[in-house]
Amino acid sequence: MNKKWFAFGCLSVVVIVVIFFVGSFRMMKNFTKTNTKKITEGSWLVLDLKGPVNEHSLYSDSFLGLSSVGLSDIMEKLAQARTDSKIEGIILKPRSAMMGMAEVNQFHNLIKEFKMTGKPVIAYIDNATSVDYFLCSAADEIWLNPSQSAGIMLNGIGATAVFYKDLLTKLGVKVNVIHAGKYKSAGDSYSRNSMSNAMKESYTVVLKERFAKLKKFLELSRGMTPEQVEHLYQKRDNFVVKGEYAYKYGVVDTLGYEGDMFDKFGIDEDKLVKISKYGRPSFPFPGDKIAIVYAEGPITPVTTGRGSTISAKQINKVLDKLQKDTNVKAVVLRVNSPGGSALESDIIAKQD
Repeated sequence: MNKKWFAFGCLSVVVIVVIFFVGSFRMMKNFTKTNTKKITEGSWLVLDLKGPVNEHSLYSDSFLGLSSVGLSDIMEKLAQARTDSKIEGIILKPRSAMMGMAEVNQFHNLIKEFKMTGKPVIAYIDNATSVDYFLCSAADEIWLNPSQSAGIMLNGIGATAVFYKDLLTKLGVKVNVIHAGKYKSAGDSYSRNSMSNAMKESYTVVLKERFAKLKKFLELSRGMTPEQVEHLYQKRDNFVVKGEYAYKYGVVDTLGYEGDMFDKFGIDEDKLVKISKYGRPSFPFPGDKIAIVYAEGPITPVTTGRGSTISAKQINKVLDKLQKDTNVKAVVLRVNSPGGSALESDIIAKQD
């Protein structure tokens, strides 16, 4: 009896392993295949950006919550859409997109280049964050759902600092922080229980500058007056910008439902093409080339293997490959990083 149960157990394990590998193979096959949509006359390209939008995406499809489209993808696809006679225009529908203002400005430039073709760019909002709205402000028209449940969470600029000194003291942990200069405040979280005057000063300068640029950004992108922007940020009654207020102060152009927008522009819902489903253009450039290398993430000697960090090992591997390519005559290194290891940065900079 024991031998029978043992044999049955072994067989069960084999079956489970086979099922696991078959399932994994299918999943990876779906992950790696290019899932594009056939483009027909009268199609509209939908930029439904959500979650982190990186400079460059290493992934060909959305998988486990990974972003499927980076700014480099958008640049290439919009360049193709400009001359694609089957693309009538663009609809912007970002949802909780995560981008810095530098990336938002780059996105605006890409949309401006597209609009030079004369094709319309419209945006539709149900609920939007500040970043979503900044992206939508590149459109010719912004539509807002008139429902009281819809709106724009348009907040200003802020920063928080957390201090652990009291907690560490209760735990019996003593922290020694070594830094140079009074404005080097990264270690203050462990050695203090409140902001130093220097830390407050540096935060204030940075936040004031960023807020001034943010207000100027809205003035330029939406044609709003300084008084409208001031009222929007400092004097409005509700945290969420809704309906009539949004229309009155020029935050949006039209209050209406998505179906109304489709009717006005003659959009067939069957002709909507998500940016991730729009085929990536191929560039069979013969002869000399300029290569673009994207370095994104914190700088660290630890390599994750997923492109979310910058290390000398990763950069050198790519540059060595390009160095051997006789058709590559120059390299543009695009760095999008919050910083990190000074030593690793020096190693990268000193490489031949």
